[in-house]
Amino acid sequence: MSKLSNNRTRCTAVLFKLNALIFLIIAAMVVTAQTPPYGVSAMLRLDSLPYLSSIISAGQQSSYDRSGGNDDSKHFLYAGGGENVMLD
Repeated sequence: MSKLSNNRTRCTAVLFKLNALIFLIIAAMVVTAQTPPYGVSAMLRLDSLPYLSSIISAGQQSSYDRSGGNDDSKHFLYAGGGENVMLD
């Protein structure tokens, strides 16, 4: 083989490898863009917080002392049948 043919073969192989690498990088970016984070991992990624769905909400329930004190134990909505209901 001549030197020119050998160099062409090397250039073709390098270009092929570069094109394959670029394709794999683009494919990885597309797959990442199509699968948004979900659950706790979505909340831990601070850069994705603006993209969280607006239909997701958080709430809290707790017992409290209706007399205004700090004794919130054994304050049930209703009790009966061996069961005490604190939250309904």
